[in-house]
Amino acid sequence: MASQQYALLIDFEWCTGCYSCVIAGRNANQLDLSRACITIGSGLRQDGGRVALDFLPEPTSLCNLCGPRTRRGLDPACVHHCPPRVIRYGPRPELEELQKQKPNQSLWPI
Repeated sequence: MASQQYALLIDFEWCTGCYSCVIAGRNANQLDLSRACITIGSGLRQDGGRVALDFLPEPTSLCNLCGPRTRRGLDPACVHHCPPRVIRYGPRPELEELQKQKPNQSLWPI
């Protein structure tokens, strides 16, 4: 596992802004409320005649892909606890291929 670089692939289209990833990452890494492994920004965009609110999960410099969890074969806490399953974890080459199928995603090698 150490020979491959792993990453997170985040699909912004379906994020609901529930903050489960933020809370899960904070708890898994025993961080206080002023720090987080992942944050969620938001932005407004015009969609035809409608205004849409997008939520944008983004790993911070504190993200370590939940090393203690992933070493045991588990997904990072943010992936495990994401209700709409918009965050994926895996080998970077595999996630790069998935990203090509749908460009509305962001790849985060950590």
